[in-house]
Amino acid sequence: MKIAILSLRTRFGDVTGDCVQAEKTTDALREIGQDADRFYLDVPSGRVYGKANEFLGDWQEVMKDMDVIHTIPPIPIANIIRQPKVKAVLATSTVFWSSPNYWKVVLRNYGRIDLNLIKALIREIAAKFGVRLLNAKNGYDLLLANSEDEIRCVRKYCRLKSGAKLFAVPNAIDPIPEWVEDLARCDELPKEDYVLVPGIFAPRKNQKTLIKALKDFDHPVVFIGKGPLLEKCRQIAPTTMRFLGHVEHQSKLFYSALKYARVVCLPSNCETPGIAGLEAAALGARPVVPYEGGTAQYYGWDAEYIEPLSQLSIYDGVVKAWNRGRLQRISQTVYRELTWQKCAEYTVNTYMNF
Repeated sequence: MKIAILSLRTRFGDVTGDCVQAEKTTDALREIGQDADRFYLDVPSGRVYGKANEFLGDWQEVMKDMDVIHTIPPIPIANIIRQPKVKAVLATSTVFWSSPNYWKVVLRNYGRIDLNLIKALIREIAAKFGVRLLNAKNGYDLLLANSEDEIRCVRKYCRLKSGAKLFAVPNAIDPIPEWVEDLARCDELPKEDYVLVPGIFAPRKNQKTLIKALKDFDHPVVFIGKGPLLEKCRQIAPTTMRFLGHVEHQSKLFYSALKYARVVCLPSNCETPGIAGLEAAALGARPVVPYEGGTAQYYGWDAEYIEPLSQLSIYDGVVKAWNRGRLQRISQTVYRELTWQKCAEYTVNTYMNF
């Protein structure tokens, strides 16, 4: 089976969750014996580029022999396929969520109303009357969501191709290296227990609200990541909060930060389910996450669930998780088994069952 894992060329080099998922899925498909390659599409021209951003040819030329074209994140594929159409199963991993709360959190942190927020309001009103305005999923034969909750969200907001099928394929993490078991606490980290907050500093990740909620928290809070709101967050944060900036994935500092955290908090408007949160849970950190996005289908009773618009809810959620303590080894094992190889096996099964 020849499989193309396709993203927009404008996303080349991104390290956000959906692009990480695309890279890891490609590698995992190869590891289980599938003929999978990574591609990037320039929509206006229909030109296709490879992993090194090298030009490979136009859409019809590069994709003509593919059995499956799988876009991660979704691309409005019906708008760019030229005649004669490539005869392949068109699949996408949706990584999609929308709700009133989703956009309220973005508005609070963004600080002003823009066209995207106006469009979101119109979509919400339309959805209440059963009208689906989004057509980004239109044209796909197969949609692979990260959870059953995400499937329900897609059905609520998106127009789908007649006969299209939706399946839930769980998100995944890299296997935890054996050397992490003996890894000492890095000097950049507090010497005592702390709350870890991983993620890009962007409006929907909601770090500003968390900082305000935890300003009087009695224990250290450690942030890892960078982004457009990083400096604003630094300015309002108390001295008990530490910002490590970008930390290389799978580095000693990365695994040390996850391993010695007592709690991992993702105060976002939604998570599906948050790869960094899964990795931290695999090393024992107690998750604090928003309910929206399908998180409960991953974390179950291990997590505390918060309302990201409420500072009180965030504070209470973190305190409860802190008091519950780190996850037991049996729970850590469950998250460690959510590997990209298993994700790839689920993915191939959905191709085969289509």
